[in-house]
Amino acid sequence: MSRFACLAIVVLISVDMVRADEREVHGRVVNEAGQPVAGAAVADFWSGNGKRLHDDGTPIDRAKSKDDVHLLWQHIGQMELFSAEAAAKTDAQGFFTVKMDRSCHTLLAMDAARQCGGLGTLQKGQEEQPLEIRLGPLVHVRGTMQCSQTNLPPSWCIADV
Repeated sequence: MSRFACLAIVVLISVDMVRADEREVHGRVVNEAGQPVAGAAVADFWSGNGKRLHDDGTPIDRAKSKDDVHLLWQHIGQMELFSAEAAAKTDAQGFFTVKMDRSCHTLLAMDAARQCGGLGTLQKGQEEQPLEIRLGPLVHVRGTMQCSQTNLPPSWCIADV
């Protein structure tokens, strides 16, 4: 068997393994009154660190440009999808279909204005059932970090919520 044929088989097996770890989740996003929300974004991973992309779709690179540093930090707290490829947008009736890793069980949905949001959790044994996510007003959460050994704030940190 040629090296190319062996490589092709390994690649195909790897692709099938990746697909086996994903599932499609179907559902609907509604507002507090139970009405559908069109244009809401739905994903399992978001960023609260502001913009990640320029308007033309190129990545913001704070290491290359002072303008990019300013652009990034002027949007801190603004929720954005971490990856548009791993997200869905609701249709006019609020319905969505999103692919997510089988190890994930929670989705966050936000309206287009990022004023309302809601969590949807897939229940064990009911992962194939449609998921309804009800949006409500979002709030800002603020806090501080402190190292327990030194009682000082760290020079930098990441908070996953």
